Amino acid sequence: MGVRNLKVLFLSIDDPTNKKSWSGTSYYILNSILPHFNSTKIAVPFHKAIKLYIPKIKSKLEYLVTGKRFDYGHSKELAMIYKEHFEKQIQNSDADLVISVVASTAMAYIETDKPFIHISDATFAKMINYYPDYTNLTRQSIKEGNEIEYLALSKSLINVFSSEWARTSAIEDYNISADKNYCIPFGANLDEDPHIDWNTKHISNNINLLFLGVDWIRKGGDIALNTYNYLKEKCIPVTLYVCGCKIPYYAKDPNVINIPFLNKNNPEEYRKLIEILNSTHFLIMPTKAECYGIVFCEASAFGIPSLTYATGGVPSAVNHHVNGILLHPNATHVEYANQILYYVNHPKDYLQLCKSAREKYERQLNWNKWTLSFIEILEKYL
Repeated sequence: MGVRNLKVLFLSIDDPTNKKSWSGTSYYILNSILPHFNSTKIAVPFHKAIKLYIPKIKSKLEYLVTGKRFDYGHSKELAMIYKEHFEKQIQNSDADLVISVVASTAMAYIETDKPFIHISDATFAKMINYYPDYTNLTRQSIKEGNEIEYLALSKSLINVFSSEWARTSAIEDYNISADKNYCIPFGANLDEDPHIDWNTKHISNNINLLFLGVDWIRKGGDIALNTYNYLKEKCIPVTLYVCGCKIPYYAKDPNVINIPFLNKNNPEEYRKLIEILNSTHFLIMPTKAECYGIVFCEASAFGIPSLTYATGGVPSAVNHHVNGILLHPNATHVEYANQILYYVNHPKDYLQLCKSAREKYERQLNWNKWTLSFIEILEKYL
């Protein structure tokens, strides 16, 4: 059966029609694949939050009492709740294929003859002691999380990851055959390809830095702020835009512009984000832990170089001296500032890096390219 004849059931824990879900990635995957199949139906997302209330309280109490975390998101109890919610939908569906997005906990114990594709940006093993919420886990939590991840990865037809970091983990940490694991870098979560006027793509009187993320601490907000302050001390005119989170009290400054949240579902707020990106010279994202980073793809779409650490799945989104600069994990704000100063003093190199970033977006970091690669792989199996 050809791919175009397939009926697909799209499974996501959260509502994939909402751009708030998983930073909009589920939404853009769904809308990118729609034209390539006979039909695509969406499994009813899980909205029964009341069922999660007591287990979440139990997890918090355990942390308060023992100092150990239990990751309820990768627990057998939650997996069984998801199984109850999704299994009948799959069984009653006329779909030939299930495409599940970041849903290993949902798919782990579901019994079905229908083949399914697993799409994700990480494995449970890679999250342990990497993301703050996955530090100091109980032995039972680690056991259940790894079991769930293994079951989802081993039962799937293929696993598609956004980075080599995650793909390698599936092979090495879970002993999943290399030939069923693929890396296809995700695209920018944008509604259209931005237009760039290269005649105006230069740094004139003021450097505009952008910090775009929901977690000030994990994303390295303090280093971004210290970079800004260092440049100011060097008498460099600079503005730092902080979007997606609230700045701490010590970051208050007339030239630190804080926009706590921009909802891409809201046309006016989406246009505001585009306006900010159009005026940005550097994306500064000194993230301490990152599975991938859609924001790097979005920056590349606007010809904006990204300054970040070489950590986690980031190197699959940012190539050194191609669409940004990858600094070693111990780099300080001074090293970030020096990179910016170099390009301020070498405008031709800056313009070349901007053009290279846009080329990277057009060549790889967009959802059309992702979908074509995805369909090409899928055709080998169906």
